[in-house]
This record gives sequence, C-alpha cells and structure tokens, in this order.
Amino acid sequence: MNFRGDTKGILDEEHILGTRLEKLVFEFQTRFEQSGQSFRDFIWGHWRQRMAEECIPLRDKADIDPDVGIRVDATCESLPLIGDIRS
Repeated sequence: MNFRGDTKGILDEEHILGTRLEKLVFEFQTRFEQSGQSFRDFIWGHWRQRMAEECIPLRDKADIDPDVGIRVDATCESLPLIGDIRS
C-alpha cells in the first residue's frame, strides 16, 4: 500500500516481457521441429547462438555508472524482438 513506484509501468513491462517469452517459446518449438537435430545439438548449436543474439551484456549499456559497485559481468538484457521468427 505504501508503494510509490510506477505500477502501470511495471504492469506494462511485465506484459511486454510475457509477450516476448511467448514469441521465444514459439520460435524455439518451430525451429527445433524444423531442424531435425537432436535436442542437445539444437540447444548447443542454433539455440545457443540465437540466445547470444538475444542478450547483450549490461556493461555495454552507456547509462550504467561504473562507480556504483555493481558487478554486471554475467547479466544480460534482452534486445527487442524483430518479427516472430528470426532467420
């Protein structure tokens, strides 16, 4: 009740992230079925590369102050989806 944050903004962001996840799940299922590869080969091949495209390290973002003492080496932020399925 004492939360003074942007509730609408948070809900909007959750909706966007949920939609993004649905698209990624659909893409995963479609690409895996089309690949004809074993699950392991698909995960370590195409999907690993695809997820590398999906994430960028936070340390590469210009708005992060390096003096705040936060370690962001293993953290990533998703890029915007372009279409339902990337080629």
